[in-house]
Amino acid sequence: MKVLIAEDDAVSRLMLRRAIEHLGHEVLVATDGTDAWELYRQHVVDVIVSDWLMPGMDGLDLCRRVRAAQRETYTYFMLLTSLEGKQHFMQGMQAGADDYLTKRCTASSPRRPGSSKSPITPSPRAPAATR
Repeated sequence: MKVLIAEDDAVSRLMLRRAIEHLGHEVLVATDGTDAWELYRQHVVDVIVSDWLMPGMDGLDLCRRVRAAQRETYTYFMLLTSLEGKQHFMQGMQAGADDYLTKRCTASSPRRPGSSKSPITPSPRAPAATR
């Protein structure tokens, strides 16, 4: 299967690429929606995994273009985003996405400016003095 990744974040792009290649699939990589559209036009792609928020053409616009393209084969489109909530999910589905996956924050995620709460939760087994 040929998978096109559209992701502007280098770390996320590398992680996706390695995971998909590990599963035995061929991977094309784009750093934004505009590059992804050009790759899509040049190749027959089975699946697109696209970030929503990218400079230039975003994932929603890319999805709309893919759906409007006259192709003989169907391309499965997955939006991968940090945007959560029913409103964003519905926007993605209305644009033509087949799947909507949210990026989860991890313990290494930075705190919001002005937030005093640590993104790292102590282990339940940790002694009270270290909490």
